[in-house]
Amino acid sequence: MHRTKYVRYRGRQADAASEAPDRKHSRPTPGNALSESEEKAVLDVLNSPEFLDHSPYTVYHGLLDRGQRLCSISTMYRLLRKNGFKVSRQVRRRKASHAKPQLSATEPRQVWSWDVTLLRGPVRGVFYYLYAMIDIFSRKVVAWMLAKREGEDLAAESFALPAPVRVSFQGN
Repeated sequence: MHRTKYVRYRGRQADAASEAPDRKHSRPTPGNALSESEEKAVLDVLNSPEFLDHSPYTVYHGLLDRGQRLCSISTMYRLLRKNGFKVSRQVRRRKASHAKPQLSATEPRQVWSWDVTLLRGPVRGVFYYLYAMIDIFSRKVVAWMLAKREGEDLAAESFALPAPVRVSFQGN
């Protein structure tokens, strides 16, 4: 154990052993603390229909726009916690749960997937685009093409497939 850790450890043991009163209870009330009637007025504003779903930050600035200042933002948060109200007051939308698309095939040539990959060229700043179509079942490359640019027309040209197989290309 390092010397510093040991000193801290011994200090904590000494604090725990001493019969000193708890600091939280022995702290004097500040002179500028809100009175009970002022606390009630702040809670009434926070729980009014106008501000019920707003955070203390929004309430504070909304009141400032009207020329009113009841207390600080942190005091509003403290009063909400002290009186058992929810501090997180914004209406939050839940994330919509969408099923992850799963592609599956039971035999070759049922489902194909395609991708465009950017490849570095022999010189800095030169890139090539590799268009590749893969059979999901066998994981073999069905078609591919290397091009100097990316475009819908190139994708459609590189994957010109015989009927009745149809593939829709969506660019990104």
